[in-house]
Amino acid sequence: MPEQTVLAFRIRHLLWACDEIEKFRKHRSYNEFYHNRMVMRTVETCFRVLWDEAHHLPMDIKSRYPDIPWDKIENVMNYFSYHYDHQEYEDLSVLIERELPVFHKGFEKILAEEIQDQNTQ
Repeated sequence: MPEQTVLAFRIRHLLWACDEIEKFRKHRSYNEFYHNRMVMRTVETCFRVLWDEAHHLPMDIKSRYPDIPWDKIENVMNYFSYHYDHQEYEDLSVLIERELPVFHKGFEKILAEEIQDQNTQ
């Protein structure tokens, strides 16, 4: 598969994961969101997608988009791995409310600049 096609797939998958997390959080109260095990497992899966896809992006892409907090995406796995039984919901809430929109905006920028530009050449 051509490199550009793989990049487009990864970025669209990142955007999908952000959208899913936002949808799950947006339509639920704090208690409905954080105390529903099925919802939390789904959100965890979406964060794992975020981590995995971001982890596999080329370093040159990451270096061209320093506004995206790549380190926070990398640290998502630590959150779910080490706080599994006693998740610190406030930390997750901050990540979703403050950082997820930054991730989303950054991924859209990559899609527009890296993928769409390639399609017009």
